[in-house]
Amino acid sequence: MRRTLTLVALALLPVPAGTASERIAGALETELQPPAITTYQITQYLARRTPTLPTPATGADWTVEARRLRSRTPSTRS
Repeated sequence: MRRTLTLVALALLPVPAGTASERIAGALETELQPPAITTYQITQYLARRTPTLPTPATGADWTVEARRLRSRTPSTRS
């Protein structure tokens, strides 16, 4: 009970305006790693989780697959 009252009292203390946003802005401005590394890591992460597409063996299989994909894709032509 005493701990709860202490937490409520601390939560009700006035906080100077702008301090939290200044701290957050300062934290967000700090570069943790170069953008090239981030791009590489995201690319590797996505590449591992992307399923491999089936490769049709013959031209006829390619045609069937193309028709199937086109039927699933909404047309952008008017």
